[in-house]
Amino acid sequence: MKKKFVLPRHRFLKTIIGPVLDIIHKCNKVNVVKDKTIKGPCLVLSNHQTSNDQFFVDRIFKPFVNFVATEDIFSLGFTSKCIRYLSAPVMKIKSIPDISTIRNCSNIMKENGIVGIFPEGNRTYSSKQCNIDISIAKMVKMFNVDVYLVNITNGYGYQPRWGDKVRKCPVDVRIVDKISKEDVEKLDLETLHNKICKALDVSNKETNTYVDQNKDRALYMERLFFVCPKCGSISSLHSLNNSISCDKCDFEATYNKDLTFSSNLELLNNKKIDTWYYEQEKWIKEKPLEYFDRFLFKDDCVTMKQTIIGKRKVLIGHGPLKMNNEFLEITTEHHTYTIKLNDIISISVLGKHKFNVYLPGNTIYQFIGDTTFNAIKYMYLYYHIRNIKGGNKNDEFLGI
Repeated sequence: MKKKFVLPRHRFLKTIIGPVLDIIHKCNKVNVVKDKTIKGPCLVLSNHQTSNDQFFVDRIFKPFVNFVATEDIFSLGFTSKCIRYLSAPVMKIKSIPDISTIRNCSNIMKENGIVGIFPEGNRTYSSKQCNIDISIAKMVKMFNVDVYLVNITNGYGYQPRWGDKVRKCPVDVRIVDKISKEDVEKLDLETLHNKICKALDVSNKETNTYVDQNKDRALYMERLFFVCPKCGSISSLHSLNNSISCDKCDFEATYNKDLTFSSNLELLNNKKIDTWYYEQEKWIKEKPLEYFDRFLFKDDCVTMKQTIIGKRKVLIGHGPLKMNNEFLEITTEHHTYTIKLNDIISISVLGKHKFNVYLPGNTIYQFIGDTTFNAIKYMYLYYHIRNIKGGNKNDEFLGI
């Protein structure tokens, strides 16, 4: 059988580029503990903290690792063709079950390859572990291969999802556990799922997290936070250099080198980002359905595109975007597009300031804002409304 994924050019590329990546990682204080004895077929699962995680994890192994990636990178025209040719990733449509993903992963393993997956499906916003669906345990059961569990620690200090720049922060990347295929077969689904979640949770493993950066530590933090923790105003937060403040009240917080806040609000003083993050989640979960009758979430200039899966993105237009408990609506130069929340399959945040809306028939619309655009509030509201209408008002899951 002719190989489709595990190809000589990938090994050659890794041989050439690998040493260059090692130098870059060393300069950025990234320590990758390698194990060159591991060969395919096998499955690699890792937590997800930075946009460079795939490069970190790949350097552990001697063989090339084929990663599962979001459909977004497969819809960039010529750029996507280059990515496919050079690294042969496996496409996964975010938030939607996809049998072709499982089939392609299985084919890689039949070619004695290594498949890399980030089970959270999202880079963490809070530094804490994102939701890991039990479907990852089902997938592991299907493949019947050895599973290696990798931890990336202190990655949130190195490159927080809301930030733009890589910061000098000591990052450690290593294999922390192995589940043999024999153990995979023995373990029941729930036990296997719990074992994976526990191994990939780095919350209590991160030590000496210190960012060697004197300015812009808080820049673009409003991509994450949309509610003032003091006065409750929406979209009134603005970051500058190392601080974030509210336009509607006297709230201010400085983001320190040890990733804690110094603030005039006692709730956040000497606390880390996850404290504010969970307070924001609590704020939206406490709100009843009728609270969002009005269009409380809105942005002035947003770009709307349609994703043609595996090909390209088609520009639809630019204009103000708003959302209430019934509709997501954007008015472009030529037309007003109204999407009923009941028709949406899921909403997923991608990158730093954009989100996808998934509709039946593989229809995907992408909304992209400016550099300070907060995409997470639209995802939160969609899942909160869905939870309420589904009778799960206290559901923990808000899309990430």
